[in-house]
Amino acid sequence: AMAEVDPHLLRRVLDNLVSNALNHSPAGGTILLGLRVADDSTEIDVGDEGPGIPEEHRQRIFEKYVQFAHRNEFSTANHGLGLTFCKLAVEAHGGSIVVEGGPRGGSIFRTRWPVAVGDLVGVGADRAR
Repeated sequence: AMAEVDPHLLRRVLDNLVSNALNHSPAGGTILLGLRVADDSTEIDVGDEGPGIPEEHRQRIFEKYVQFAHRNEFSTANHGLGLTFCKLAVEAHGGSIVVEGGPRGGSIFRTRWPVAVGDLVGVGADRAR
């Protein structure tokens, strides 16, 4: 049987990633959303044109309370739970989340959900209720 995705958790993950992208992009910047579908998985990407995250810090940003400050150091502000939540929620579904550098700078957060896209269709319909 195919895994099921909780539409509320998926929406919260995407809301978090899109909010982060908006917060870290310059005025007039572009937020990129990508969708790739395979037989047994769906990948959803959220990209921004912000300052990006140095490669050596990309694992740590998913840790509780760690936020990357643009001065090449970490701050531990108490609102740094968004990416930790995203990682926990995606992994609870058997999926994964990684961050990569974008082709023109910025960051791309790639989420992979082990479920066919047909099972995600309810996510959009759910919002309309």
